[in-house]
Amino acid sequence: FTDSAGNKSVGVIKDSIILDETLPIDPTVSSTSHTVSEPSQDTTIDISLDGASDALSGVDGYAYEFNNDSSWACDEVTDLAGDTTSVSETLSDGEWYFHLCTVDGADNWTSTVHDGPFIIDTGSPDTSSLYPTIDPINSDDYITGSVIVSGYVSDNETSVDSVDFTITDDDGSDASCSGVQSEGDLTLWSCPIDTTTLPDSSGGTYDMTIVATDSAGNSTTEYYSDWNNYFDID
Repeated sequence: FTDSAGNKSVGVIKDSIILDETLPIDPTVSSTSHTVSEPSQDTTIDISLDGASDALSGVDGYAYEFNNDSSWACDEVTDLAGDTTSVSETLSDGEWYFHLCTVDGADNWTSTVHDGPFIIDTGSPDTSSLYPTIDPINSDDYITGSVIVSGYVSDNETSVDSVDFTITDDDGSDASCSGVQSEGDLTLWSCPIDTTTLPDSSGGTYDMTIVATDSAGNSTTEYYSDWNNYFDID
């Protein structure tokens, strides 16, 4: 090198430049709070990031997104630092997917990795269609012999796993059954009752309780006291 006065330096100056055109390796993403496709009442989804690497310029960070779509195009905007190993977000009821892409120190971005769906369900089954019917009922609105009590229930986010039906007399004696079957968007429950086996089969009034539970564990209870028009035993 020569300066403006004509002085020259003697020696060799060395430096190196790293050329990095290789994409980083995405981490393995998995949820520590939720199981894929399994409904949960937990509204916070926790994601673990494990094993990201870049041999040349190092992992610089991540862009990520939670949404209701199984796909997402990386926006290449860094949301997390390169040493991040987990991410959490509180979300509303619905079906959620997690998406992530990785960037290295040379601004090389990976395509997106995905995980999900994670189903959040905090709502109880809809009982608007739960009011039961009984077949047969005689002309005096009394029931005798063997009858079928049935009704419908639905759930916005998940399926209804069970409907438990109980009838109880004044002494606490009862008959019960449970079970559901899918019928379109609604769930049909049905319970056969043989009135001749009830403690007050010779005549009496029973109360009725119906408990509907969805696959996330949310329950709705309906209680009918002295349901005279339908549960008087003749």
